[in-house]
Amino acid sequence: MKEVLGYIRKRTNQAKQNPFILWLDDDSISARDRLSLWLPHISAFVMGFMDLNKLIFPYPSSEAATDELKRLINNHCRQDGTHWEWYLRDLQKLDLNRTMKFSEGLDFIYGDERKLDRAFMYGIAALAHEAQDPLLRYSLIAPLEFFAHLLFGKTAAIARKFAEETGIQLEYMGDIHSGVEPGGLVNQHHEIIDENLFTEAVLNEQMRKRGLEMAEYMCDQIELGWKRNLEFAKKREWATPIAVV
Repeated sequence: MKEVLGYIRKRTNQAKQNPFILWLDDDSISARDRLSLWLPHISAFVMGFMDLNKLIFPYPSSEAATDELKRLINNHCRQDGTHWEWYLRDLQKLDLNRTMKFSEGLDFIYGDERKLDRAFMYGIAALAHEAQDPLLRYSLIAPLEFFAHLLFGKTAAIARKFAEETGIQLEYMGDIHSGVEPGGLVNQHHEIIDENLFTEAVLNEQMRKRGLEMAEYMCDQIELGWKRNLEFAKKREWATPIAVV
């Protein structure tokens, strides 16, 4: 498992140069814009991520009761399956909760502009079905957590600046979310000790190869998604109107 995790760490470190991450680091852009211009675009991903953690990643409770690794994954999913609530509240706080017809809302989430995000969710679901072994499933979960640790560490710093400017405390984009994205499993009573059951595990050659393939797919798709976030942000379609005084 160490080789798989080493690959994910290497890719996460390289992702610090992703154009989207560099854009988030650009202090010449207002904090509000860096937080809000791309946030609506990830709606399909956020709600799909909820389903991954409620419907796809968890094991049946009967299996988790007799398998420690499956139990740890289920505990993790219970926490990650709640993040969408923070997302919805931040849309409201950032003045992004636009009124639109129900059909328009469906078209926004399920239209062509977000089809690759949805395809990523479906791809993960297919791989999770294959990855019945919890060590392989961890190869899918770990990239999401490593990359989330990088991303929400960036947004939390911006959100603190936004709070200083406006008095508005964000959740999904702020320290609340960042605080539960340690780069590994969350919601464990003895997190480091428990996660060692995964990180210290020895994979056979077939599982090692497949774990690396799954991790590569996840890292590739996350980075491509980040680049799409930047493309969406640069269109400024969801910029907050400037009030006329």
